[in-house]
Amino acid sequence: MSHGWSGNPYDVYNDPDGPYYDPHYYGPPARPAPGSAVAALVCSSVVTFACCNVLALPAIITSAMAVSRSARDPRGARTLTVWSWVLFGGAMAVAVAYLALMVAFDF
Repeated sequence: MSHGWSGNPYDVYNDPDGPYYDPHYYGPPARPAPGSAVAALVCSSVVTFACCNVLALPAIITSAMAVSRSARDPRGARTLTVWSWVLFGGAMAVAVAYLALMVAFDF
């Protein structure tokens, strides 16, 4: 019996001649998480719940859809991620303009 790569006679899991060796046991590597979609989801959620900016709700919806589609449809997930960032930016622009008008007219 060979002692595998480690040279340890008790390491039966890495022994190519052993009963537990299977190079494909763990399956293919996992796909990386869609970082931009997750970031868009977190930013939109924080702005919506902390600042009461309900205009960011469509950004939450599109970024959640992008996260869920990232494994099976990467191109569609990228498109949804771009849309969620655009919607988030639009919601933030409206909020900043509203605050600027409130400050300008002393409300």
